[in-house]
Amino acid sequence: MAADELLLNKVAEKRDFVSLRFYKWQKPTLSFGHNQKPEEIILPEKVKAAGFSAVKRKSGGKMLLHDKEYTFSIGMTREFILEKIKPESSITFLEMFKFAMTPLLKGLQLSGIPVYFADRTDKPDRSHIHCYTEAAGHSIFAKGKKLIGAAALYSGKTLFIHGAIPLKSTPLPPNIFINPQSECEDIPMTSLNEFLSAEEIINVPQNIAQAFGEELLLNLFSEPFTEDESKKVESMSKKYIFC
Repeated sequence: MAADELLLNKVAEKRDFVSLRFYKWQKPTLSFGHNQKPEEIILPEKVKAAGFSAVKRKSGGKMLLHDKEYTFSIGMTREFILEKIKPESSITFLEMFKFAMTPLLKGLQLSGIPVYFADRTDKPDRSHIHCYTEAAGHSIFAKGKKLIGAAALYSGKTLFIHGAIPLKSTPLPPNIFINPQSECEDIPMTSLNEFLSAEEIINVPQNIAQAFGEELLLNLFSEPFTEDESKKVESMSKKYIFC
């Protein structure tokens, strides 16, 4: 989460810089959206006893369980988006969100997954705390099940997105919620292993990066954090840890 904050700051400062990052987790972890209060949702001692941890996110949205997955973050400015799509009138948050997610969808299609944007217009069930109960227009589905949960932050005319591409489904540990109704056992989810072999799954991040370059006319390059940036990430990380 701290590394993504550093990337958000770089995108906001450079303005012509678009970021795409993939990463994995050392242990199963719950991440909570900016407006959620994990202390009112989960029992930390139960979470830790199950071998899980919990963090806060800068982005909005609801809780996500991160485990066997490709977690991704995307950062781009409003002026970059406007330059690419040249709308005749003002652009909405959802339109920007969907624009940023489109290359990701194309990369998944390039990988051989029959994905599509949700076409549901009904309002999601706000009583649930899990991100996969949402079905907004930027959500990505495959064969009637939700594959990707994503949430965004829009600040300083900069859009930053967090999301998860599950490689394999991981069940939530039992009895971790203050309110047992939060468990959401009937969430229709899917994962990459239902569509791809292990060898094909390895190529998914590269296919998505290729789609970003082609769809957005970007020159791609891979850049590790500098020593100073790594130190900044370490110093910022504590504020994101919940348990």
